[in-house]
Amino acid sequence: MRKYICALLLCTLYIVPLYFSSCSLDTDNEKMVPAYTTLQSYSDLQATAANLYLSPWYEFHKRMLMLGDARANNILSDETNYSDWNAQGTFNEAMNLQTIRRPWASLYNVITQADYIVDDYAPYCVKNNICTQEQADAVVAEAKFMRALAYYYLGIYWHNVPIVDNATTIAAQARSNTFEDVMLYAIRDAEFAAANLSDKPYEVGRVSRITALTLLSRLYLTIGAYANGGHTVRPGTAMEWFAKADSVATLAITDASAGGYGLMDDYEQMFRVQNNNCKEVLFAIQFVAHNQTTGLANDLSQSLCYSYCLDNRYGKAWSTRAGYDFLNLCSMRGGMSRTRGNVFLLGTSYDYLYHEMEYGADKMDCRTDFHTPDMDGATWVVDTKATYTKEDSTTGYYDISKVAIKKQVVGGPLATGGVATNGNSGFCTPMIRLAEAYLNQSEARLMLAGGGDNTDPNVLSGINTIRRRAYKMEIERGAYGAGLAAHDYTTINLDTLLHERRLEFFCEGTSWADIVRMSFYSDAQLQKMIDYNNNHLIDLTSDPVTGCYRQYTYTYKVPDDVTTQIGIVVLGDVCRRASRECTKENLWAMIYPPSEVSLDPNLKLDPVPYDFGE
Repeated sequence: MRKYICALLLCTLYIVPLYFSSCSLDTDNEKMVPAYTTLQSYSDLQATAANLYLSPWYEFHKRMLMLGDARANNILSDETNYSDWNAQGTFNEAMNLQTIRRPWASLYNVITQADYIVDDYAPYCVKNNICTQEQADAVVAEAKFMRALAYYYLGIYWHNVPIVDNATTIAAQARSNTFEDVMLYAIRDAEFAAANLSDKPYEVGRVSRITALTLLSRLYLTIGAYANGGHTVRPGTAMEWFAKADSVATLAITDASAGGYGLMDDYEQMFRVQNNNCKEVLFAIQFVAHNQTTGLANDLSQSLCYSYCLDNRYGKAWSTRAGYDFLNLCSMRGGMSRTRGNVFLLGTSYDYLYHEMEYGADKMDCRTDFHTPDMDGATWVVDTKATYTKEDSTTGYYDISKVAIKKQVVGGPLATGGVATNGNSGFCTPMIRLAEAYLNQSEARLMLAGGGDNTDPNVLSGINTIRRRAYKMEIERGAYGAGLAAHDYTTINLDTLLHERRLEFFCEGTSWADIVRMSFYSDAQLQKMIDYNNNHLIDLTSDPVTGCYRQYTYTYKVPDDVTTQIGIVVLGDVCRRASRECTKENLWAMIYPPSEVSLDPNLKLDPVPYDFGE
């Protein structure tokens, strides 16, 4: 670790990369200059924080769906066993070390750059009367928010990790700190952010008090679950943490409008370039449009897009599709509006996506997908016959063997108003949305009430607000309500919340974190999540959406009316078995990157408590 951190110091101590950034953040300072010579004004200090919205996160962002969704069995990839996706989907990250080495380095990059703002740049500006302490605290709050989020991810994926609170004094061979202390450290940072950020960000794309409150609700729930399972040793009961989670989630919801935030009416509209940094997005990676530089460009869309015709031949996902369990959950509880935003169902049309193959370009890929050249510029309809199996003569469509992923796929130049280019969609990926505050509120209240089946409207209010948005199209045509197939939840439990989160945040990199948190709540919950990940719940539950069919193929059956119905999903055969069984050890922690262990053998030692100086 020391070698890696020292490399970061060379990048951050003497040179501040001012990429300040992209979709909305100020881009006037896209140059590299010595740190102290550029710190001449308060705006210069603000600019140092702007870099935290982009390049340090790049390698984590590039693999966050592998870690957060493939590992959580949301994604089926039937290509080689050694792909990034399958390394995570089969609990065998050692097969492809890129999925752990690069995210680890990326998250510590975020931390190191945040450390320099907290311990170096901000104090320098105050000492030299460049800004006031209050102004410095606002910038430090941005840095501490980023640091808190980075530590959250490190803890979720590796459990016990070293806390680097000052990049200039880190020991040559640091030992890991306990998961409890990693979360408490992140909580302190997030609490500082919430206390020193304004409700409304001073620049579009920046974080705010509402962002910090929502992250705090996530952190409080996580440490609360850990305490509830009897795993903590420091002061603070589970009920105290759950009460805090409820309080800050409620504050985020009630104060959101003061910051210009609110839930989007139409779920799928959040995931368009034209709606970058929309009112629901509290924090997004601020990619720079029209820039192909590594670290500044978002290439996630082209790595998931199922057809060259859809994104002007910028890229194509040959075998990465939605997994059986997720699609089956969509068919039973997804809601048409939300499902449209998550996956490309056969027969579905999108009036903001187009056939994008350039005129005069090689049309062979479109012919392969049964799209003819005269369809260039036409509205997109999901009818690519190349990926479908048997024909259904009554509907004119085909049953599909794999359903493509829609979320994060934004199309080409026509669909994005000229923003998307080869290698960069220009989409600012949402990392935290206001919807999370609603679900965190319901989960906190559920646990405050004992954690079992609950019918209290006060507990149900948050989750049902999100559910109604998912069923917007059913509500509009009068197909939602009491006595109908689609209706508000009348009873919820932890399983309900896990399912709703999976539907709401599919392909946003959070599903594995939800599984880990659910495993903290009790020994019974831990065993349930282990059984879930090992496909054992298939035999232990009568709930068809709770069982797990990891790495199973399927066939999607097209419904009679593709505009109002979601078809059923027929289970196929397992295409590969996970080469590692899920256990408590690899549920709570992936292996450390071997290169880091080689440099820092102390990582193999038992974790130590962090000295909070109290």
